[in-house]
Amino acid sequence: MRPILATTLATMYGLTMHLLYGFFDAALSVMSLAFMGLVPVLIGFITVILAPKKTRISNTGAFFRPWATTLILLFATIALSMEGAICWIMVYPFFAVMAGLGGLWANSIRRKRQREEEGSEPFDWEKRDTLRLSLLALVLPLFTGFLEGERSSSGQGLVTTRSVLIDAPPEAVWAAMEGTHAALPRTGFRVSTAIGFPRHLRTESEPFAVGARRRAIYEKGLVFDETVTQCVPARALDLAVHIDPKKVPPTVLDEHIVIGGKHVQVEEDRYRLEPLPGGRTRLSLASSYRIYTPFNWYAGLWSRFLMGDILGGELALVKARAEIKIQK
Repeated sequence: MRPILATTLATMYGLTMHLLYGFFDAALSVMSLAFMGLVPVLIGFITVILAPKKTRISNTGAFFRPWATTLILLFATIALSMEGAICWIMVYPFFAVMAGLGGLWANSIRRKRQREEEGSEPFDWEKRDTLRLSLLALVLPLFTGFLEGERSSSGQGLVTTRSVLIDAPPEAVWAAMEGTHAALPRTGFRVSTAIGFPRHLRTESEPFAVGARRRAIYEKGLVFDETVTQCVPARALDLAVHIDPKKVPPTVLDEHIVIGGKHVQVEEDRYRLEPLPGGRTRLSLASSYRIYTPFNWYAGLWSRFLMGDILGGELALVKARAEIKIQK
């Protein structure tokens, strides 16, 4: 029962911290070093340190045991609508590794005490001074979170590019990009859609010219408003992208990764059409965007992957439309 109790207490600690960060969201940020770094470390620490004294835990076990705790926390926060699935899927690997480090820290303390107190009374966690230190460690993420605020976040500009070969000349591809088109039912499996990103429904655009408007409409009310900033028929199309985060329904994306919000901002899409022998076309799509987090090195990995998957889906739609037109 003791391991179950340790996991339960660690999970409750994680839920409590999440609730407190949400309650004080004007001063605390879940996307902070304090929450993303200290909270999982302490979750892992609690999971391992409260295991039965005489239980020998290997370092491998100490590292991976907290992963189960963080997985329970993941499902609990999703079930309670505290976090969205797409956000957790991206965060979980980082969160679990940090919890594993906390487990290793606790295990080093356990092993030291097992060597020093072999055969003596159980650990003295209930002594007053030890309890005070424990409580101080548990509230440390709150204290450091208030001090950190949004100060640790920094902006990083990224560009993701994808391309596709189309069995149609550039003029046919251009025509497939222009006007109003409903998304085709089958354009291949997309990871972004599978983990919760809204599916593309249709694209509406005025005839392409500088200043013309285009709208990419997705499920659940997500809309990208775009303005043509460069237009070279059958060769190049640049679009300034705008999305008002206030108009994005809260059920579309988690608040921490909402496009156009304080952590993710898409700036521009650039299409390039390259004529190839045999009446084919290489269509490329590059998206420029910025991310704002304290750990852009990690967020950048996920944003490049997901943006690449989304761009691949857009190119697949154009390819399918253009090739259908040619076949007709």
